[in-house]
Amino acid sequence: MGELGDLVHRRLALLEQERQNVPVRRRQAWHGQMRPLLDDARRAASFARRQDDVRVAAVRYPQRLAALHAHTRTKRPDLLGLLRTLATRQVSLDLVEEAEQTDLPFVFAFTPEGTVREERSGRIFATAQAATDAVLAETKARFRVYETDSRTVAGELVVRNYADGAVAVLNLSATDRALIADVDGARVPFVLPGRGVLTLAPGERPQSSTVENHVPLDVDSFTLALDAANTWRVNFDTNKVGTITVAAPLRNVRLALRTCVLSYAVTGSGRPVDSFESAPPGEKIFRHDAEPYTFEMDGRPLTAPRPCTALGVDFNPLYCETEPFELAPGVHTFRIVTGEPDQNFFLPALFVVGDFAVFNRILCPRPEKSGVQALAACGLETYAGAVTYKAEAKVPARAGTRLRLDTGGLFARVVFAGKDLGVRAWAPYEWDVPSGAAGQLEITVWTPRVAMCGAVDAPGAAWDTRFWTKPRTPGATGLLSASWVYP
Repeated sequence: MGELGDLVHRRLALLEQERQNVPVRRRQAWHGQMRPLLDDARRAASFARRQDDVRVAAVRYPQRLAALHAHTRTKRPDLLGLLRTLATRQVSLDLVEEAEQTDLPFVFAFTPEGTVREERSGRIFATAQAATDAVLAETKARFRVYETDSRTVAGELVVRNYADGAVAVLNLSATDRALIADVDGARVPFVLPGRGVLTLAPGERPQSSTVENHVPLDVDSFTLALDAANTWRVNFDTNKVGTITVAAPLRNVRLALRTCVLSYAVTGSGRPVDSFESAPPGEKIFRHDAEPYTFEMDGRPLTAPRPCTALGVDFNPLYCETEPFELAPGVHTFRIVTGEPDQNFFLPALFVVGDFAVFNRILCPRPEKSGVQALAACGLETYAGAVTYKAEAKVPARAGTRLRLDTGGLFARVVFAGKDLGVRAWAPYEWDVPSGAAGQLEITVWTPRVAMCGAVDAPGAAWDTRFWTKPRTPGATGLLSASWVYP
């Protein structure tokens, strides 16, 4: 493994995109706003490449004990638990081989009974927590983090001290944390945003930030503007039948129909192979040649004569779309006449596309205004693109005022009184604003492309999960909170 710290540092650049399970690719709505993310990632990468973090403990990989456990089904050593406890309680460590030499001051190895033995002193610890407590009590670090009641922070926080005095701190939790930093014996209160990263140069201290005043935006509602059409996936059952319910007439609606088919070949062990590849020794190849799709709507054949323009750069070549039409109120039934079942989560068979909202799975005219709330509450849970909130606002007349937003992790840009204040790609979502100024506030967020595929747990869903991993639900996104913050 080399260094658990290296793995942790690598997450400095990848944490936000990994949390949302979204790739940094041209298909994403925020692709044109990547510069701030890449600038921060470049700084994080400078820490990820470092090899001089001050490691104070080694853990021996229990190779023989693991083999014994596999053979006898006895109690296995909790290696992951020990590594996690040390790392999230601010101990830098190295994972070493059973016979490897190390000069680190603490060397932990597992006993056959499942306890932890420290080789230098011979002490036995019943739990990973007890072993970590001993390390913390007997070591000093330039930078250590405590709770506001002076307890050492335990869990969901990773701290790395480097030989030249630099520091990196990673908050693994989703919530902001008020903390106390002990820097060379001096205590400094600071706030680490949820899933935020703090990096300090040699000799640098965190900015004191525990005492803050929060003033909610005095805005009743925002006007909503979208840069793309909304989409709604029609979910088909195992009989290849799907329905949608429409509450009121929807004009200029289009249907995007999937035209691509999935033909593939895999070995009996599940390894994909090329169409021309012969079977490996001792294995069979299973081939699937898909039938082209045809559809019906309300008992009539559906035709899609137009190239698709509504779904984005990666999806458009795989679909065609109908001419715009008015979708009447009521229940509409769709049927896959020919083609495979709609079991591929990432390639829906049919989308409804237009300027509408969806509430409780019912398609409705889209509200033009919204409060500070999740996009799902605006009927835009499956929307993929940019959403801009616009309203008149006034900044409190206090020096050092900042605008703070919670977007659920989405990219966000703020324009105030005609001035572009910039894009934020991860926490903290804060912008400096002129004290006492007034003008139009524009907040733009970009939603992930995967949102338009709908809910993984949609009623009646039966996804083919042999070749994919279910995406993690990103949770609420949108303009979840907005306030002025000042010292």
